[in-house]
Amino acid sequence: MGRDDERFMKITIVNYDPKTEEPIVTYRDFDHSLIKPRARNYAVAKKE
Repeated sequence: MGRDDERFMKITIVNYDPKTEEPIVTYRDFDHSLIKPRARNYAVAKKE
Protein backbone atom coordinates (compact mmCIF):
# COMPACT_ATOMS: atom_id res chain seq x y z
CA MET A 1 0.00 0.00 0.00
CA GLY A 2 1.48 3.35 -0.99
CA ARG A 3 0.84 6.93 -0.07
CA ASP A 4 -2.21 8.76 -1.40
CA ASP A 5 -1.20 12.39 -0.83
CA GLU A 6 -3.64 13.64 -3.46
CA ARG A 7 -6.62 12.51 -1.38
CA PHE A 8 -5.29 12.66 2.16
CA MET A 9 -2.85 15.59 2.40
CA LYS A 10 -5.60 18.02 3.42
CA ILE A 11 -6.45 20.26 6.34
CA THR A 12 -9.82 19.40 7.87
CA ILE A 13 -11.93 22.37 8.98
CA VAL A 14 -15.05 21.80 11.04
CA ASN A 15 -17.55 24.53 11.86
CA TYR A 16 -20.74 24.24 13.86
CA ASP A 17 -24.06 25.30 12.33
CA PRO A 18 -26.33 26.38 15.21
CA LYS A 19 -29.43 26.35 13.00
CA THR A 20 -29.15 22.66 12.10
CA GLU A 21 -27.03 21.75 15.14
CA GLU A 22 -24.75 19.83 12.76
CA PRO A 23 -21.06 20.14 11.93
CA ILE A 24 -19.98 21.53 8.56
CA VAL A 25 -16.84 19.74 7.36
CA THR A 26 -14.66 21.29 4.66
CA TYR A 27 -11.16 20.52 3.42
CA ARG A 28 -8.31 22.74 2.33
CA ASP A 29 -5.10 21.79 0.53
CA PHE A 30 -2.06 21.55 2.76
CA ASP A 31 1.01 23.60 1.80
CA HIS A 32 3.92 21.23 2.34
CA SER A 33 6.52 23.27 0.45
CA LEU A 34 8.69 23.79 3.56
CA ILE A 35 8.53 20.25 4.94
CA LYS A 36 8.40 17.37 2.50
CA PRO A 37 6.01 14.53 3.42
CA ARG A 38 7.50 11.24 4.52
CA ALA A 39 6.06 7.88 5.41
CA ARG A 40 5.33 7.09 9.05
CA ASN A 41 6.92 3.94 10.39
CA TYR A 42 5.52 2.84 13.72
CA ALA A 43 7.40 -0.46 13.63
CA VAL A 44 10.72 1.26 14.41
CA ALA A 45 11.34 2.65 17.90
CA LYS A 46 12.30 6.30 18.23
CA LYS A 47 15.89 7.10 19.15
CA GLU A 48 16.00 9.30 22.23
